[in-house]
Amino acid sequence: MGKLRAITLTAFQETLHRRVFYIVLLVAVLIVASIASQMILIRMATEAGEADLVSNGARSLVTGTLSTWTAAVMFLALFVGAIGISSEINAKTIVHVLSRPVDRWVYLFGRWFGTLMFLWMFLSLGIAVALLIALGYGVPHTPALWLGLGELFVSSSLFSGVALAMSVVMPPVLRARARFC
Repeated sequence: MGKLRAITLTAFQETLHRRVFYIVLLVAVLIVASIASQMILIRMATEAGEADLVSNGARSLVTGTLSTWTAAVMFLALFVGAIGISSEINAKTIVHVLSRPVDRWVYLFGRWFGTLMFLWMFLSLGIAVALLIALGYGVPHTPALWLGLGELFVSSSLFSGVALAMSVVMPPVLRARARFC
């Protein structure tokens, strides 16, 4: 269990240091800026007394925030999962890890779970932003929302797992290069 935890935490820390994280962080800042501009529009509509425009604008703001954040998470899941093993092979750090008494499945599961920890935290941040906007504007939701949010976590898990599995079995030419990450 200690080996799995160490590999998981190392994979999580490596994900935070990848260049793709900064690109997605920039996208998140742009999303927040677009949210702020839409919020100004909704505030102006509220002051003008346009109830329909306010409710439709608030609903589209929540939906747009959630869908854009989900697209960013799925991109991260595929990209970070695909470079998980190939970056270790290119940097030759996998030799040091696997030379110790660590089973291969422990190593792969630790890499995958470290990536999942990062993805789930990033997805939780986006969901929290969308729910705070919905709460602030009183956007109604159905109980099916929670099933949809659960599906986002399952999808990110599946995408990153498939990408990691493909990075294990694909030849190095088809895998992502660590120098671009």
